[in-house]
Amino acid sequence: MTFEEYLTYEDGTDNHYEFNDGELVEVITAKAVHNSLTMFFCILFAIRNKAF
Repeated sequence: MTFEEYLTYEDGTDNHYEFNDGELVEVITAKAVHNSLTMFFCILFAIRNKAF
């Protein structure tokens, strides 16, 4: 597969892919728990560094 083909590739699913050496590699999406933890640590970091 070429990079141009990758840019227009659609498989009819909600799957996400990366282009790696001419091959598609499925990317696993983050779960809600992961997103919540990420937000928590971002806020904690901002508070500790007085970004607010």
